[in-house]
Amino acid sequence: MRADVYLQYARDCLCLAGEMSDPGGRLELLEMAQSWTRLAKQADKNSRADNVYETPLRIPRPLNKPELEE
Repeated sequence: MRADVYLQYARDCLCLAGEMSDPGGRLELLEMAQSWTRLAKQADKNSRADNVYETPLRIPRPLNKPELEE
């Protein structure tokens, strides 16, 4: 996701927190806003990185076959 989307979620949480009368609910929304802000910073940092992640090849393992009893 883009950083601006995370920042919008953070702003939404802050707006909702301002309307809350319940201190516990307000605290949760403020903490959520902090989390969205951290995600926005990380997304921005990631967007400037030139690393490309490629899924490693999966090497098939041989099946364990039970020994035949004679």
